[in-house]
Amino acid sequence: MGTSSSSNGPGSGIPMVPPWADNPTETPDAGQSGQDDNQSSPEDNNAGDNKKESNPPPLNAPPGRFGGARSSLGAFAGDGSSSSMRNGIRQYVSRGYGGAKSAARRMGSTASTAGGLAGILSSDTRTTTQSDHFNALSFQSKNSDDVVNAIIEAVRPIDGTQDSEASRESIKDALSELLDKNPVADLLELNDNDKYLVIETFLATDIYQRIALDVGKHIQDKSPNPAAAVSRLKQIKEYVRETVKSSFKKIGNNLASLSQNQVTQLARSVLEDTYEVFEDYTR
Repeated sequence: MGTSSSSNGPGSGIPMVPPWADNPTETPDAGQSGQDDNQSSPEDNNAGDNKKESNPPPLNAPPGRFGGARSSLGAFAGDGSSSSMRNGIRQYVSRGYGGAKSAARRMGSTASTAGGLAGILSSDTRTTTQSDHFNALSFQSKNSDDVVNAIIEAVRPIDGTQDSEASRESIKDALSELLDKNPVADLLELNDNDKYLVIETFLATDIYQRIALDVGKHIQDKSPNPAAAVSRLKQIKEYVRETVKSSFKKIGNNLASLSQNQVTQLARSVLEDTYEVFEDYTR
């Protein structure tokens, strides 16, 4: 990925979870769904528990926060050992981010973006303003690139942060992957299965993007050659993808009845479960 090659990752002495990560901007659900957010559903009960919890004060990252992760991932870069990779990701979560809950909080904007993306991909959850814009766009342009770019701009506009840059790339990858599988898919009227696939792919890709930004350059530097570096990063991406897929199945895989904010809560639960799996790895 492009953003990882120039980044050495965050250092020590700064908050593991930036102050803005706990309360990222979310779009209200008004007019998007017939379901009252005060009503609970099985998915909402599972995904929304963390709304009731108060967030602890942010911890500052310790010196050498990624030292253990880099050591194991450096060994992985050299020989491609799956156990070294998983151990490196375990240390990345446990020491680099202070555990699964803290890592999931760090990805708060990813969860919010997942909700916004879900809200825009079908007419029954799109706001009136969004519907006017995207319905006009769908008639004016049959170029899928135009539609993808418009969705990206609506869901995750540029704000000058690495997070927005990475999430924009993740949205593009998720929509492009769907179009590769189903070239005739209407991105503004996706069925539930395709919508689910896009959200799952987006979450997995954005988790991977964060890992690559934090420790990807180290893996590239320690790999024996550029082709090996690409292969190692792909192996990590596939590990993340399979873990997210499993977490989605565990927590709930029906997006049809969920409002935009409920999808955000579901995404938060998937993120935390994914990081718990990473952190619980034992040799």
